[in-house]
Amino acid sequence: MEAKKRDDGFKRALADVRSLLADAESDDPSILISPAIGNEELVALLRANFERLDPNDDGVSREELLNALASPQSFSVAEYEMLKLVAKCFDTIINLSDDEPGEEMRLSRMDMEVLSQFLLHSKLTIQELHMWCGLGEEPGSITGPPPLSDASN
Repeated sequence: MEAKKRDDGFKRALADVRSLLADAESDDPSILISPAIGNEELVALLRANFERLDPNDDGVSREELLNALASPQSFSVAEYEMLKLVAKCFDTIINLSDDEPGEEMRLSRMDMEVLSQFLLHSKLTIQELHMWCGLGEEPGSITGPPPLSDASN
């Protein structure tokens, strides 16, 4: 029974990783995420698990995030939902602050704090933030602050 439970968990993790990789390869910014957790819970869970996701204290890399996703039994249901959401929006989140020399490759504590500010204070959902940042890939497509942010008032 325990072996079947473990195998089922691994199969779900593999399906999640495949789905995340397929979404990452897609150029379609309209892929929406329907999180099972709210902004406050997402931020709290990311903060609570940051050291666990980044054991070498150099920022959370894609590899570290995928390793965490491959171990669903190591996380609560809510924590695993947070991991999937962070993975789907990884590029958006790591580019929220310019805190690395060169290309942004890791989710830093500064990225986490800027994400927190957007989610907790600007009235944006992670879906809106993800879509808004995706619009920026076309020159001249973004004018002004993100929609619904306090800066637009």
